[in-house]
Amino acid sequence: MIVIDSILNLASTIVNKIWPDATQVEKDKYAQALQESLQQFQLDNGQLLINQAEASNESIWVSGWRPGAGWCCVFGFAWQYVLQPMLTYFLLVFGVHLPPLPVLDTAMLSTLLFGLLGLGGMRTVEKVNNSRK
Repeated sequence: MIVIDSILNLASTIVNKIWPDATQVEKDKYAQALQESLQQFQLDNGQLLINQAEASNESIWVSGWRPGAGWCCVFGFAWQYVLQPMLTYFLLVFGVHLPPLPVLDTAMLSTLLFGLLGLGGMRTVEKVNNSRK
């Protein structure tokens, strides 16, 4: 009797490996997705707690670096796309000839600004790839 039970268990295991139960496969996928979501939630929550502690710090050197970097980006974009072209135009209209005004590297500014705003393409690609599984 023990031999027959062992053979049936082995046969059942082989059949389940070849033709798995669709319900169990879906349950496993759901459990894995739930676990991944929970891990991502814990990471995001940890980052939010760090951000909150950083923003509530009394020192401007701790709480002010992100706004400072953000305002540098805003000024850089304002200079590149509004102030510098308008200043150049008005100086030419009034006949003032100056050497060329500085041009900023907007690719670097965009990278910094997108990083500060959390618009990185890597995370977007990661989310898209995870949603396809």
